[in-house]
Amino acid sequence: MAYENVLDTYADPVLSEVSIRYSNDPNDFLAEKVFPILPVIKKTGFVFKYDKSNLKSVSSLRTGSSRASRVNYGLTKTAYGPLLEHSLEIDIEKDIMDMYDTPLEPQTDATLTVTEMFELEKEVALAALLATTGTFTQNVTLSGTSQWSDFDNSTPFIDIETGVSTIILNAAKTPNTILMGYHVWSKLKNHPDMLERVKYSQLGVLTESILSDLINIPNILIGKVVQNTAADGQTDAMGFVWGKNAWLLYVSPTPQIRSISAGYTLTLLKGRYVDAWVEIWNKTNFVRVNDYYQQFPVAIEAVYLIAAAVA
Repeated sequence: MAYENVLDTYADPVLSEVSIRYSNDPNDFLAEKVFPILPVIKKTGFVFKYDKSNLKSVSSLRTGSSRASRVNYGLTKTAYGPLLEHSLEIDIEKDIMDMYDTPLEPQTDATLTVTEMFELEKEVALAALLATTGTFTQNVTLSGTSQWSDFDNSTPFIDIETGVSTIILNAAKTPNTILMGYHVWSKLKNHPDMLERVKYSQLGVLTESILSDLINIPNILIGKVVQNTAADGQTDAMGFVWGKNAWLLYVSPTPQIRSISAGYTLTLLKGRYVDAWVEIWNKTNFVRVNDYYQQFPVAIEAVYLIAAAVA
């Protein structure tokens, strides 16, 4: 295709703002709530992690002219990156453009469509990463009568308490988030072990807010996002992205380089932008969303996986 048949590509600040705003709107996407965005200024760099030397009990007594006891801490630099470019484009045919009152409307719709695909990709990737037992070694896999779908024998409250105590012991943080796939929530909210503990509440049913009070974890995240895994042209195959797992996590409310958190979405500062162009030869407008990011585990001790929580 000859270059003269393509008008100049230009970064569109309006469409870029649409894309950025969309990712921060309240919705069912959870990836950036679990691994919050941490802006970085370079595509490669280091994340710093302290060891647990500060948790050792040492004597601070000093007498006479003796020197104070010297203490130290370990600081590990872990390299991140390079942040890889993520880019998706969508075409808008002239006939579609002509159906709208203003040219910006179809471009805005296209930007939102592509941005949703971006968010779905992040969701799928993080769900797979957090289910990797080789990385997140604090985990248990339930089976048979121990799965929460067995209302007569399983003990979800005890399983959750085990995860809480494990994170407190190894990360010195109390988990503030529980994330579970929708299949898990649909069983848990009807489980006798949980209902027995809330039967005298005002509602007598297990809601997300009541669960939060019951297990003393403020953030309850239910994985409702679905994906279609069918090949093109085949019958739709819909499924929940977060599957049948549950996770307890500590997620930093103030993301920063030296802040303990299960993980961060390291994102290049001003790396998210939308550009657009027109290809004259086929009378088509194009919108492309671009970003640079990496889903980066920081404190694996702040994660406890309950795999196959339900059958």
